[in-house]
Amino acid sequence: TGAPPVCVAWSTGRALAAGATDEEITDALLAIAPVVGLGRVVCAAPDVAVALGYDIEAALNDPDGP
Repeated sequence: TGAPPVCVAWSTGRALAAGATDEEITDALLAIAPVVGLGRVVCAAPDVAVALGYDIEAALNDPDGP
């Protein structure tokens, strides 16, 4: 929601350390969308994906998808 990527990475790491799953973390983005707005969620999603270890560049270059 406008946070610097390092803060998103820190928060994601804390959530994972507390036992949250990748799915639960990404579900949180969907849960906050009505409150903060879809635009902010769309902007935050790549930072969350990187913090979860998702290789966005490789996914974009893979024509067959995941």
